[in-house]
Amino acid sequence: MAMAAHEYYQQTGDPQLASSFWPLLKLATYSQCADKSVSTTGLVDFDRCPRDSKLWPTTRDNIDWPMNSRDGYVNSNQSTEVNAFAVFSSRKLAALGRAIGKTAEAERLESQANTTADAMRKLLIDPSTGLFHDGLQGGAEKHSAWHSQTSTLWLGIAPLESKARMLEFLAQKRMVGSVYAAYSYLMGLYEVDSDHGKVALEMMTDCDENSWCHMLSV
Repeated sequence: MAMAAHEYYQQTGDPQLASSFWPLLKLATYSQCADKSVSTTGLVDFDRCPRDSKLWPTTRDNIDWPMNSRDGYVNSNQSTEVNAFAVFSSRKLAALGRAIGKTAEAERLESQANTTADAMRKLLIDPSTGLFHDGLQGGAEKHSAWHSQTSTLWLGIAPLESKARMLEFLAQKRMVGSVYAAYSYLMGLYEVDSDHGKVALEMMTDCDENSWCHMLSV
């Protein structure tokens, strides 16, 4: 939601959405669930920070859809995907906060985003592969799904020293996600400067089952 509000502001110069919905946008970043008062790691931690479950008491994170498009992603309460979006959305909301005069809150959001990003690099990367695990516990710490690499590349979490190995992994996997995650995949690929967009262009022009070419043909 913060990302959408920031995009609206970028396109229009109108900060009204941020002004009108600031409290809701802050909650939607989940930065409060990574604060040191509730999280011991700096990660968004739903073990220690319950989600609002009044409407959806059994909901889990929709990593991709349908479920067979998730590359085996292991959901957990310290999820790589959730944390990546928390970092990026907090940074976007911080930019909006500065635009509407909420400087102190913006600085707190930016600081928390940096803390969470550092924690992700420290706790969620497998040193033997350079890839991000899906999370911190419950089996997620033993699995590195396609989605954990696309989101961390796209949203500015992946360290430079991991990018080449992440690109190699994604090039081998190809587009295993659905339309839902295709944008994240392409944007992540374009974040690896050494590749100059070669793999991304291949993914946009090939005719695998998961491709734009295949969609056009059917």
